[in-house]
Amino acid sequence: MKRSGTTRTLGAAMAAPVFFLASCGSEPAEGPPPVHLGDSLCVECNMIISDARFATATVSLDERGRRTPMLFDDFNCQAAYEAARPELKIVERWAHDHASSAPIRAESAHFVHAERIRTPMASQVAAFKNRASAEALAGSLGGEVLLFDAAWERLQKKPCCGGACKEEVEAKPCCGGACESNGG
Repeated sequence: MKRSGTTRTLGAAMAAPVFFLASCGSEPAEGPPPVHLGDSLCVECNMIISDARFATATVSLDERGRRTPMLFDDFNCQAAYEAARPELKIVERWAHDHASSAPIRAESAHFVHAERIRTPMASQVAAFKNRASAEALAGSLGGEVLLFDAAWERLQKKPCCGGACKEEVEAKPCCGGACESNGG
């Protein structure tokens, strides 16, 4: 039996919404999860992510092997979250290049720690894709350039809010937005 052009068009029109709905809300199969500035929340401190230069992400696998992206507004929130959850099966970590805001793999980034870097939760850390840019900022601010392992070790020892909170919030290593002066 030969189908008419109307039947094929109707079939395609009915399939399009199903395909669209199936793709809505899905995360990319690999790569950095999307950050929606002014809308995405940090899973550690619950603050709105508002500066792409310091936004980070951890991607882990759930019990079924599906990617589970977690977004953070600063590096120390990411480090605190991971340290409190050693059972996470981390497959990717993402940062944003301080110079361009482009996503970069955290493990290959060059980190600058300087007291004068003002970040959302006072980590005082910025990531760079290339070492020369990191060294330029570190030199101008009197900071130091660190590779991932050294930066991560230091961040895991620092409270999420950088110690700027006057009082700790129960059940969270972070101030949860209660800081009067959070370095941002």
